Amino acid sequence: MNNTLAHTTNKSTGGNLKLRGLLQQSTTLLKERQLKKALNNAQIAKDFALLSGEAPEVAATAQLLMAEIYILNASYTFNDEQRIQGSRLIEQLETHSIKGSDELDPLQLRFTKALCSRRLGEFAFAKTCFESLIADVPEDSSILPYAWVGLAATVVQLKDSKTSVVLAKADEVISTASEDVKQELFGELAYSHALFCEQENQLSAALNYAHDATKWAKRSNTPEVEMLAKTLLGRLSRLNRNYPISLRMCYEAMDLAEQLDCKPVVIETHLEIGHVFHALNNDREAEKYFKFVAEESKAIRSVESSYHAALALGKSADRSKNPALANAYLTEALQAAQSLEWTYQQGIVLGEIAAVKFEQGEIELSRHFVTAALQSFATGPDYPPTAKTCLVQARIAISEKSFDRAFKFSEEAAEAAIKIGRTELVVDALNLMSDSQEGLGNFELALKVRKLATVKALKLLDEQRGRHLPDLDMRAALRKKEREIEKLTRENSLKSTLIDKNEEIERANRDLLQANEELRQFAYVASHDLKEPLRQIGSYVSLIRRKYAHLFDENGQEYFGFVTEGVSRLNRLLDSLMHYAAVAREDKEISDVDLNRLMSTIESELETSIQKAKATISYSELPVIQTGGKLLRHVMKALVENALKFKHPEVDTKLQVRVKEVGDFYQIEVQDNGIGINPEYQDKVFVLFQMLHAKTEYIGTGVGLAIAQKTVQRLGGRIWFDTNADNSAGTTFFLTLPIESNRSFQEEIALAETA
Repeated sequence: MNNTLAHTTNKSTGGNLKLRGLLQQSTTLLKERQLKKALNNAQIAKDFALLSGEAPEVAATAQLLMAEIYILNASYTFNDEQRIQGSRLIEQLETHSIKGSDELDPLQLRFTKALCSRRLGEFAFAKTCFESLIADVPEDSSILPYAWVGLAATVVQLKDSKTSVVLAKADEVISTASEDVKQELFGELAYSHALFCEQENQLSAALNYAHDATKWAKRSNTPEVEMLAKTLLGRLSRLNRNYPISLRMCYEAMDLAEQLDCKPVVIETHLEIGHVFHALNNDREAEKYFKFVAEESKAIRSVESSYHAALALGKSADRSKNPALANAYLTEALQAAQSLEWTYQQGIVLGEIAAVKFEQGEIELSRHFVTAALQSFATGPDYPPTAKTCLVQARIAISEKSFDRAFKFSEEAAEAAIKIGRTELVVDALNLMSDSQEGLGNFELALKVRKLATVKALKLLDEQRGRHLPDLDMRAALRKKEREIEKLTRENSLKSTLIDKNEEIERANRDLLQANEELRQFAYVASHDLKEPLRQIGSYVSLIRRKYAHLFDENGQEYFGFVTEGVSRLNRLLDSLMHYAAVAREDKEISDVDLNRLMSTIESELETSIQKAKATISYSELPVIQTGGKLLRHVMKALVENALKFKHPEVDTKLQVRVKEVGDFYQIEVQDNGIGINPEYQDKVFVLFQMLHAKTEYIGTGVGLAIAQKTVQRLGGRIWFDTNADNSAGTTFFLTLPIESNRSFQEEIALAETA
């Protein structure tokens, strides 16, 4: 799917071929789902393209690729900050707020936006984007087959009524594409076909398509498609009661998901394996997997996964005759279904609760939950009552001696159970049918049905004994050992490599120490030896001007002013450069930092400047966070000074400081009402010595924001700016700081950029 970006990077006019090659490598890495390397390459390509000024379209294409990587990683890890970052990068390209945006292929931008929307689960919006793109794209465009495959994957998720038509058209478009495109897209399209066949209950066809998807994914080296196809094969094999194959596919999919750090599939495969062990009557092993799903779902705030785990654990507890635990889990599942507005799933859970209540002898409560379940099923034309719900209705009817109704409900239960292949529920339904006929006085028919139930029960028992496959537990244990051995092998290999490289690392460390010492000496020279002659120049110029001023005409006097100002500016530049270099040596000791007290201290230090600007700084109830206090004080002080410096000439300065949690980060916002900054300078303002205004307008060195960025990166976060959210005049600076000490994906990238 990502090779469409390659077409943009293969233009022959302008730009740097090495940068395009780097961008092509990033595209390949994204296809292989090596996200960190892909993002690093794209970031480098963008930075150098902007610095060189020779390839603005490469910078824009790199930013588009970065947006896709951020969104993909967000869908893998449920990282809100990554999602926000990716969306912001796309928005900048849409508004042409960065250099090179107007040279980017607009069709490519629209395709990536549609793709990212689908990644984020915004299927209805993604469908609209894909349909609009297909309507506008020329028939010979390289984007067309990718757009059709993207639309097919989207409508399958939406269960759209025109899914079969879209899939057929996608097949047609792919058949006329180049061999490279076919190789890349066949796997994904086959996976969409497999999902659609599963939805249509065509399990045999779904299995064939899923096998094709796995085969093509391996050929094209697209591990994500292989992972998804194997997960689907695991589920389909379970539905076909082929439990050994189901386990093998799920384990292989789980391995791929862990390699790609794709949490949704890790959770899904654990859920499927739990269902397999549940079907094999190994409730203890099943509960291990279901509990893992429950814990991970809460950790990543996935309500959908929480629903499936709670429902599975509730059923397991019910089968283990633990009604209190079953009620607790089923209530949790019901709450999840309600928050997701899943009407049919609410009916399923309500039916399960009704069954538990009936077993507890709470007939009235059971009747109440059955009624609620039937109301949920009645909301959709394709929502038939579940077998469990029909069984409860039959039991309630028998308790009321309404045997005609009981027989009707037990018949419906038997049909529903047969449809989903639940033999144990079929046996329950047959027994209830027999009880109903016995209550009606039809003893002969009751006996026949009872015999049929006995035959079914014996057959079920034989099936369970035969399919328990004692070696499955052994296989699971062996696989666990194999994975431990693989891990140890990798660790030993790594240790061997580290030992071999130890001497080389020590040499590199010695070189680094020497380089650091040279830098330290340079810093000393810059701070003392260079400033001393500068002071002498300034002193003698002032002395000459004072003693011989009468010998110089008006031009001479003006030249003296230029020299004096130059000396003063160079002195400020040296001080700023020393401050920038000192950030790397500043104490980074992590401690509790009260942001309210920190802002109060900054107000005291800048009291004179604040009064001069008639400024007010508002903040309240800011949290206490763990970070490097000294470093953060430098950053916040720099942002306040920046706002005071670039105040609006006609209004009093107002600053507002806010803090909120975004994912694993604190996001600090500093909003002002000053002259503002054009968003197209997003990259320029943080570059060392870069100034957006003439030196005569605002006194400065262009180092302040560069120091702020380097400081924030050292704290494990990032900094950027945007126009004010309320569209008022001024600028809002944003900076993030990690809530936990563990490095996140974004922090590692920030550190790599700093290096």
